[in-house]
Amino acid sequence: MKIEIATKQDLEEIKSLLMSLIPQSKSSDEGRKWIRGSEVQEYLGISNTKLHELRQSGKLTFSKYGNIYYYDINSVLAEIERNKVLCKHCV
Repeated sequence: MKIEIATKQDLEEIKSLLMSLIPQSKSSDEGRKWIRGSEVQEYLGISNTKLHELRQSGKLTFSKYGNIYYYDINSVLAEIERNKVLCKHCV
């Protein structure tokens, strides 16, 4: 019975291959106009209830398809900008 041992180079090649197959979150968001509610919740660190409040108050632009809400990424970023607090020492 022949036993093959993986070398460090073999592992680096596997790592490189896997990393090329897994989309990076930043690069996968580029060019996207709409994101799902669960992504907005994760991105902003908010609950489903808070997301509902933002939607109902008109602070986030959304579209509903079936039972899924999609949010305009630009309105999510604009909401973050509206809530920005400037540091007195940073200005």
